[in-house]
Amino acid sequence: MMMRRVIVISITGAASVFLNARVADAQVTTATIVVKGMACPFCACGVEKKLKEVEGVQGVSVDTKSGTAVVSCRADETIALQKLPQAIKASGFTPGGMRAEALGILEKDEGGRFFLISSGGERLFVLHHLDRKLKNRLEDLKERKMNVRIAGSVHTNENAISTMVPENVEPLRQK
Repeated sequence: MMMRRVIVISITGAASVFLNARVADAQVTTATIVVKGMACPFCACGVEKKLKEVEGVQGVSVDTKSGTAVVSCRADETIALQKLPQAIKASGFTPGGMRAEALGILEKDEGGRFFLISSGGERLFVLHHLDRKLKNRLEDLKERKMNVRIAGSVHTNENAISTMVPENVEPLRQK
């Protein structure tokens, strides 16, 4: 019987993004995705190879002992989150839940939904499951036109904008 393991893929952003940096565009800096079924170093190599092909990924390092892979994004780019589960499937494994950290600015539509967007207006995430306190904080940051760092669980959809349930939101200091 083959032992099944859950491997966590950790994606870290390029070191060029700092707290006091001006965010030019929304950028996914970190993401973590669960990979189900990996059992050996050869499995890890296959996952690493497929993740390196994902748009925005600069490098991947898989550690089978800790069950993690670290993926860095290219400077001034973002990781195409919708493609991570596809890469895991293409390597022969089942993707699990995903978490991400991203930088950008906030926008609110007429329906009261909040989005993390690029300076060019591209929507990176729609933010879901917001309590009153978090909605008030997002509203304040939006009104002040603050760049933010948001982390939370992500659900991707190949044909639509990704959703995020934020767990942490912090403003970035402006230069």
